[in-house]
Amino acid sequence: MKIYLANTGSGTHYEELFTGLKLEIEKFNGKPHDYNAQWFREKKYACDFLLYIFDPLFDNLFSIAELIDDAIKYPEKTLFCLNDVCDKKSFSKHQKKSLLTTGKMVVNNKARCFEDVNAMLAFFRSVQFEHKKNQRQ
Repeated sequence: MKIYLANTGSGTHYEELFTGLKLEIEKFNGKPHDYNAQWFREKKYACDFLLYIFDPLFDNLFSIAELIDDAIKYPEKTLFCLNDVCDKKSFSKHQKKSLLTTGKMVVNNKARCFEDVNAMLAFFRSVQFEHKKNQRQ
């Protein structure tokens, strides 16, 4: 499985969460203008999942627009995850409310939303299990 891990600008290295799951992570720095746009789209949309993890350190508001756009166009592969606490910081009440509203928009478009990293990892474990089971058949 390939996962596009969107850069939300937080600087957090979420690839480490996937150690042991043997998933292929496609990570870009969130600045598509640094790449050939066609190449970027091909790489990104060839992934099985488009994952957006937001934590209290995120500062790339473009990622929210990108998340919503992907949830509309590719709901079956778009995933949104909230990580409430990062480096001892947490979302303000207003940020949390806004991101939960964003999560509702994602879900209304039939994409998936996870309220924490553990729920997201459980999802990937189950998908990986199903993938392995299907390969054996």
